[in-house]
Amino acid sequence: MALNQRKWLPLLLSALLALSFIPAFAQTEAAEQEAEQVNLFAQLPLTYLDGTPFDASVFEGMPIFLNIWATRCSPCVTEMPILNELAQEYKDRIAIVGLHAESLTVSEEGELVNDEEKIALAIEMREKMNLTYALLNPERTLFILMNNPSMACRSRRCPPPGWWMGKAMCARLS
Repeated sequence: MALNQRKWLPLLLSALLALSFIPAFAQTEAAEQEAEQVNLFAQLPLTYLDGTPFDASVFEGMPIFLNIWATRCSPCVTEMPILNELAQEYKDRIAIVGLHAESLTVSEEGELVNDEEKIALAIEMREKMNLTYALLNPERTLFILMNNPSMACRSRRCPPPGWWMGKAMCARLS
């Protein structure tokens, strides 16, 4: 019996030692994958609503909460003050950005052009609501949006649309 213990003890210790290195290899692999990831958002050609170029590299190393919105979308407008609060609360950990989906239109010549009326309406709304997070225009990207299902909760005790998703995403990303 003592002979069997002497035989298996080194083998058991070797196996335990080998298993202890697995987390170190997994952390190294995760770090390498994170280093290889490219910030695609920083490569988008974007401007603020007033046409000023937007430098998305300020968000390097920070998760980005991208909210695609439109002035004609009631749930979008309802959630903007909530996103503004979340942007202030999580400003050091998450970048919250609103991307105006109505900024571009197709001209008669088939080219993408800014829709100045809709941009002016969006600027007016931003000022009225006193929003501080970045509201941007896509410069060369046309977003085609499907109808968003509205929030199923309708009682007065429910938070406004957008709150659950925004709070959950901010908590998860921070």
